[in-house]
Amino acid sequence: DRGIVMSGGSDAPCTLPDPIAGIHAACNHYEPGQSLRVEEALKLFTYNAAWTSFDEKERGSLEAGKVADLAILDRNPLTVETGRLRELKVERLLLRGRPHRPGQGLASLALGGITGFGRGPGSSI
Repeated sequence: DRGIVMSGGSDAPCTLPDPIAGIHAACNHYEPGQSLRVEEALKLFTYNAAWTSFDEKERGSLEAGKVADLAILDRNPLTVETGRLRELKVERLLLRGRPHRPGQGLASLALGGITGFGRGPGSSI
């Protein structure tokens, strides 16, 4: 309402980098009147996340020439009951334009392969 751009994300590595859980939480806020519409929540985790990290020219929307980081879900999130958004499953995943199996090594890929970041010697994400 005030023109502030919000973006979605996780608190990885403290929590799993799971945008579906974040979208579900944004649409099902415990405080009345604070829930977002699905369209708004999707934008938090796509274009707005890219915009707030100064990456909107490279990612965040489906446009020719942009990095192909995208998930194909088992159902359309715009038609799923908001209370069931967390049940959405990733069927196909492209990271940097390459196919990946959902759930395999995503923390490392999502953070650009950062290592030595975590708890204890030799930790990695």
